[in-house]
Amino acid sequence: KKYVKINGVMKLNPEYKKWREAQLGGKPASTVITVEALPIVSSMEDYKQLNEAVVVYAEPEIPLAESTNATIEMMQEPEISINAGMTADTMVDELGSIMNKYEVPMGLMNKLMMLSEFQV
Repeated sequence: KKYVKINGVMKLNPEYKKWREAQLGGKPASTVITVEALPIVSSMEDYKQLNEAVVVYAEPEIPLAESTNATIEMMQEPEISINAGMTADTMVDELGSIMNKYEVPMGLMNKLMMLSEFQV
């Protein structure tokens, strides 16, 4: 499991972190330096794993912010996804894999959408 609850706070599972570091050849599994930091949810897969962990503790699922839901809907519009060179079905997952690689929180997707308003 990627996430566990430690002292009432959802965190990155220390066992997952050790496993991930072994997979990465000793590189840190996370850019988070302090153990007090909350886990970074970067993709829909992360979000799914977080909610699976929450349910294990008999707590309600954590909803996405309305702005994140709206951004996901916008990204799946054909006009936007085709301009990005992706299909509407894969846009969020492909972007999520990039965000996950660099540990960029999902909530920043709406900031990425603002970049489409600029002409370069």
